[in-house]
Amino acid sequence: MKKLFASLCLILFISLLIQSCGSGDNAKKIEDETSTPSVDQLSPEAAVNLGLIMVNIPSPTVIMSSLMQSNIKFDKALVNPIEKASSYATNYQTAINLGVYGADLGYVSVFNQSQDVITYFNQVNSMAEKIGVAGVFDKDFFNDINSNLGNPDTLDALISMAFQKMHDNLKTNDRLSTTAITIAGGWVEGLHLALSSTNGIQPKKELINKIWNHIYAFKYIIQLLESFKDSNKDCASAYNDFQELYKTLHPFIEKPEIGKEELPNISEQVEKTRNKIVG
Repeated sequence: MKKLFASLCLILFISLLIQSCGSGDNAKKIEDETSTPSVDQLSPEAAVNLGLIMVNIPSPTVIMSSLMQSNIKFDKALVNPIEKASSYATNYQTAINLGVYGADLGYVSVFNQSQDVITYFNQVNSMAEKIGVAGVFDKDFFNDINSNLGNPDTLDALISMAFQKMHDNLKTNDRLSTTAITIAGGWVEGLHLALSSTNGIQPKKELINKIWNHIYAFKYIIQLLESFKDSNKDCASAYNDFQELYKTLHPFIEKPEIGKEELPNISEQVEKTRNKIVG
């Protein structure tokens, strides 16, 4: 069932990728922009290439599950506080932090933090609506969620079905650029949660390998953002925000593995990039 939930989060990120990246000065402008969204004009070959890139980006929940299996304790201080959401006014801030909150949702769900699941899922829903994904989560759905708090397997399945519904509602659209930003936000938050959780301990080899796999996927994140940076200023902003982190991670991407002694240096740059994103 946890594999199902991991697939769910990837569905969320790929589904939301279908929204357009625009810039706005406030939440009202986001609504104005998404009422007549632009589309990403891609050739069939480019669309296939992007699809191949996206399937190589792991869901943040994969690394979350590894944390739990390594008996690492849940730490709510590591997630992005819900209170910050009201400060994300532009399309770019909303899209990238939707990815951040999606990763946080995976974290609190894997660690069976029932009330936090509700709180973060509500926030994901609210931010999704801001960029044009509305009407997916109805009253019956939330009744089901409330009835199954404390039952992580059923909760995972319910959330999976909700995001699949979102995916079905969006799959016919030709909008991909916002998903690139959302995926990038989810990826960096997943790495932040993993590295921060292992700070001060001796992580097992299996967990270090999961962290390396997550880092390796960064080259696909960069490729995804690069696909749209010349035509979309929000994607260009995301691409630029990740450049310093890419300089740090590129040597590790080219290595067959990383050692635990290398994690602090990686963590330092991840935190700088993550703090820039979440504010």
